[in-house]
Amino acid sequence: MKKTNRFWVILPAVAMLFTNALQASENTTTNTTYVAVAKPSPSQLNVAISKGDFTKVQELVELGVDVNKKDERGKTPLMYAIMYKQSEITLYLIRKGADYRALDDNGVSILEYAEKSKSEEIIKLVKDARKRR
Repeated sequence: MKKTNRFWVILPAVAMLFTNALQASENTTTNTTYVAVAKPSPSQLNVAISKGDFTKVQELVELGVDVNKKDERGKTPLMYAIMYKQSEITLYLIRKGADYRALDDNGVSILEYAEKSKSEEIIKLVKDARKRR
């Protein structure tokens, strides 16, 4: 990963910590303790998917990352899993409620992403999900 990409992933968490520290210093006369909680972002999920890091994907989903949140390009985590031919992650996201009927900002469907991937396993996973629900 490029260094500049890491910067943009870490920046929101640092900003939140800084803001909470300022608020805590302003309220030093009270007994309130502020604890910064950085919620993982969907972009972290997309990075884990692109690396094929199934364990990290599970951790992020369990922490509450929205499996249907579109990024700035209009792509969902399921679309990334399909683009990177991550069949295990694709199945996991579908089981965790990923919208297998979603469209990106260009109107391309999950099924079209699966067909473009040319992965028979992923195509079958998406078609099976569409049949079941």
